[in-house]
Amino acid sequence: MNKRFIKASLLSLFLGLSVFTFAQNTQATIDQQWQHADYKTNKKAGVSSEKAYTELVAGKTQAPIVVAVIDSGTESFHEDLKMNLWTNTDEIPGNGIDDDKNGYIDDMHGWSFIGGASGDVAQDNLEFTRVYKDLKDKYSARLASEIGPADKAEYDKYLDFKKQFEERVAKAKEEKQQFDSFNQIYSLADNTMANLLGKKDYTLEELKALNVTDETNKGFKALMVQMKELKMDEQIPDWKKHVEETLKYSYNLEFDPRSVVGDNYSDPNERYYGNN
Repeated sequence: MNKRFIKASLLSLFLGLSVFTFAQNTQATIDQQWQHADYKTNKKAGVSSEKAYTELVAGKTQAPIVVAVIDSGTESFHEDLKMNLWTNTDEIPGNGIDDDKNGYIDDMHGWSFIGGASGDVAQDNLEFTRVYKDLKDKYSARLASEIGPADKAEYDKYLDFKKQFEERVAKAKEEKQQFDSFNQIYSLADNTMANLLGKKDYTLEELKALNVTDETNKGFKALMVQMKELKMDEQIPDWKKHVEETLKYSYNLEFDPRSVVGDNYSDPNERYYGNN
């Protein structure tokens, strides 16, 4: 890899690092954890939870509420949740009997509709992908001239979804390529600094104190200092997982993890599936 390529890559990386900041910065906690921020106060589009605690509910009498978590699941072991999980007092835990006669056995803390008798869905694709796959299976081998009036609206939906799907996949592939390019330079910079410092797990302070004279190594050092100052190096595994799983699962037409669930997608009235 020649120095001109390395310098050009570093320059483009420095200009594009904001793509990968993931709301990381060196300001106060509210800025680092932007999801708690209030837009009017902090100029960050959070849910205003910090403001709710300090202003909106301060001094008011507390009243118990029940919050239902839809779609994403819940970390029942979370320190703020595990002692506050809703408990179905009409069920006797672990007896394998539907004590409250609601159709769900041992539903002590709610119910998972993304699992079955053999376990839960670990990785999933998108509803968009599943709908497009059904349309594709029905219409991809048919010519427009073969579509009758009864299917015209659905066929047009298929064409729209096809265009969207191809655009999404192209974007996901582009993001994967961007990550691979970034990770190549990052790994080279990290390994170079580790070799110069004689240790793999070097600190920001050790990195800043390192004296380098080579122009390429100066670029590598500047990159790694910025990565560590903004804690961006800690986010690389998550970024890698995201770009890989988007293509492997989210937009993979051949991937169907829902067999474990055993429900019928096309039946909106189906209720009794899943697990506790």
